[in-house]
Amino acid sequence: MGGVAMKTAKLTLFVLLFAFSTAKADIVLVPDFRVDQDPTPNAIRSVASSINYGYFVVYYRFANPPTFKGRGYARRFDLNGNPLGNAFRVDGAPDNIEAGGQSVIIDTNGNMVFAWSDNRTGQYHVYFRKFDINETPLNVDTVVDQGTGANGGYLTSLPGGGFVIGFGDFAGPGGTTSARIYNSSSIPIGNTIRVDQNPDVDSAYGITSGPLTAVSPTGRIFFAWDDARNRTIPPGNIYARIFDFQEIRSATISR
Repeated sequence: MGGVAMKTAKLTLFVLLFAFSTAKADIVLVPDFRVDQDPTPNAIRSVASSINYGYFVVYYRFANPPTFKGRGYARRFDLNGNPLGNAFRVDGAPDNIEAGGQSVIIDTNGNMVFAWSDNRTGQYHVYFRKFDINETPLNVDTVVDQGTGANGGYLTSLPGGGFVIGFGDFAGPGGTTSARIYNSSSIPIGNTIRVDQNPDVDSAYGITSGPLTAVSPTGRIFFAWDDARNRTIPPGNIYARIFDFQEIRSATISR
């Protein structure tokens, strides 16, 4: 009787191990594959986004550390990792600019929207550019911020095809966490929105990072960022704030 139990236990263990190994093998669908097509190892800061349009896009920048000067490129792949064409240039800035804070989304119409910040004018500003599914640009590099400068450029899709871009605005002595909303035609809905309630008393240490954003199905926009309001030197603390999309479109948000 004990022998039967032992054989049963061994068989059960074998079945479990086989099932585990099979399941584990199914987790990795494809091996590592190369995204960029640059002959030198200078592609950094990559970010990918996907939606139900049968492809995903990777946005990255060729750079020469530590200066981070470089050119923004993107490349599309199907959901099995097969390239859908070659890499294409995203921005129209000079090659030697300093840039960063990049992000990309695929909107509800299948278009790709890219956002980043660079210093082509001598000061950092946030820009965005949209391409259709055939990689045809639908606009030129468009400035997002409305002040003396900004950094970041963090995108989130909105229901109906619009999008939100969050950024750190250089307005005020300490900087502000800000955002701007665009409709599906890439037209801004109002002016820059002040997101945070950080008093402008922190000098250079008050400049914020982000904000990163998320949107719920019910139309609430969630912002999260870090700032140094409680410290004399960075880093600071993480904060968040929630807005209603229908109200934020026309409201001036108070601090």
